[in-house]
Amino acid sequence: MKRLVAAAAVVVALYVYLALLSPRVFDVLIYDESKLMPPDIEPKAVDAILNKTQVGGLKSIPVVIFGPGVEEKARNLSRLFPNVTSAWSILDTALKIYRERLDKVVENATASFREGAEKIANSTQKICEDLNRLVEGYREARERARQLLLGTYGVAALGRAVDNQTQKFLELYRKYVAAYDVDAAVRLAADETYGNVSQYLAGVTWKNWASLEAVENVTEAILATRLNKTMIDIARAAAAVGVRQYLYIRLINQTPPLVGPYLPYLICGGDVEKAVEMFKFDLIRNLTAQYPPPTIYSIATAAELVYQDKYALAVVKSSEEMPDVPPQLGVPVSTSFLLKSFTQVVTE
Repeated sequence: MKRLVAAAAVVVALYVYLALLSPRVFDVLIYDESKLMPPDIEPKAVDAILNKTQVGGLKSIPVVIFGPGVEEKARNLSRLFPNVTSAWSILDTALKIYRERLDKVVENATASFREGAEKIANSTQKICEDLNRLVEGYREARERARQLLLGTYGVAALGRAVDNQTQKFLELYRKYVAAYDVDAAVRLAADETYGNVSQYLAGVTWKNWASLEAVENVTEAILATRLNKTMIDIARAAAAVGVRQYLYIRLINQTPPLVGPYLPYLICGGDVEKAVEMFKFDLIRNLTAQYPPPTIYSIATAAELVYQDKYALAVVKSSEEMPDVPPQLGVPVSTSFLLKSFTQVVTE
């Protein structure tokens, strides 16, 4: 039992570790544009972008995207110009970082949980094997008690035998009942017929022999020759609810709350893979609830490049003076390009 509690403590320690680690693991959600944007671009405002100088032979050309389907147009623009920077390219980068860090945390945590889960499963497997043997012995004793009551008080009450042994008992009982009370006659006849069994009938009388209480009393008397009172009580309780349920009830109050939901899947060897699967699902759900995936509007840098989902600003890097941006995707914003782009839009 101590090893089981220690294994559960491993899982709890894992959660504590995650709680302490999570602010650093998910600090990507507090975005620093210098980590997500090229070093020569500052997308805080259109003016800042327009004022950037040429870097590394490439010039940053702002492109205004408008109309319905702004995101689709921005992504199509990215296919034409892979080095384009837009709200969605920033989001994609942030999501990639988020998923990589989330996957790493979940992978490490799941591996640690699996180790603790296997220890719990292995520890309880031996306990369950012992309990199963105990329950089997209890049920055998209970059946023996039932047969003894039927073969003594039952035969006396019915006044008829069912085999040679009960016939012998009935004859002896009729002899003794003429001189003794019913209970004494039953015990004397039982000892001569079935051996030294009257000790098991000590708590039984003619008035209660057909009750469940009598069966339990005789069962306990039979088991008392091999087990102490505590073990008999355990056997009775485990037989009543089943070994797995009994062990779960015994352990749940000693199990840390964080481990409790997975305990039914681990006891008696259990299904470790199922418990691990549940743990992983719950961990991802809890982490993403506390640290939701980024969106365009949760990243200040990206949010400044979109206006009411109707307009967006992208930055294309090009060595050409006039990058060939299809007018249906966007319009380059430059004093040298604007007039020509506008003319193309109008004439087409």
